[in-house]
Order: sequence, then structure tokens, then C-alpha cells
Amino acid sequence: HASWESFFSDVHYLTDTLLEEGLFDRTLVLAVSDLGRAPKRNGRDGKDHWPVSSAMLLGAGVRGGRTIGATDDALQALPIHVPSGRLDAAGTLPSAASLFAGVLWSLHIDPAPWGVDAEPLRFV
Repeated sequence: HASWESFFSDVHYLTDTLLEEGLFDRTLVLAVSDLGRAPKRNGRDGKDHWPVSSAMLLGAGVRGGRTIGATDDALQALPIHVPSGRLDAAGTLPSAASLFAGVLWSLHIDPAPWGVDAEPLRFV
């Protein structure tokens, strides 16, 4: 898909540029969608909104090569232990609030004054 290839080409260019300029370890790059799309087509051959989405983070000390969270066979989100991101049947569902609390936390910013009342995911 052309958009997919273009996006990752741009991320590659951004990463290379940040590395060349010595800014990679001080810059947090976050790519996230405002919503997820259903994994299957609806009756009109389109895709409905879906409560499961994805995000990609890199730079600024992010521990790479990890997947946080998962889905079951019906593609529903599974609960996680929020700070670590590991699957945990006794945990909670991943949330945008925990992701953005984690973004602020990783930048050494207290999420509370920004109205983010969630336990931060710790990806650094």
C-alpha cells in the first residue's frame, strides 16, 4: 500500500536525521491514530470504528523491539499490567490515557496537572 510505504519511509528518514544530528535519544517520536478500524469489513464493504488501535514509539530511551498488549481470537483487547505492558488476566485494558500518561512520564512531566489521571505505561 503506497501510504504505508510512504509513512515508513518518512519514519526512516526522520530516524536517520535525528541520529545524524545527535537528537535521537532526546526526542520522543509517537505515531498514533485517533481511532482503530474494525479488522473485518462491514455489510457496505467498509470498516467501522474499533476500540483497539495501535501506536508506535521510538527514540528518547524507548526500549524497542517490544509489543505492549495483545488481542484474543475475536480481536478484542486483552488486559495488561499497565506499568510494564505485559499481559495480565487480572490487569486492565490498555487505554489512551495510560499511553499519554506514559508519554508525559517518559519526558519527566507529571501527568496529573495535564488532566491525565491514569497509571502511565512505562516504555523507557
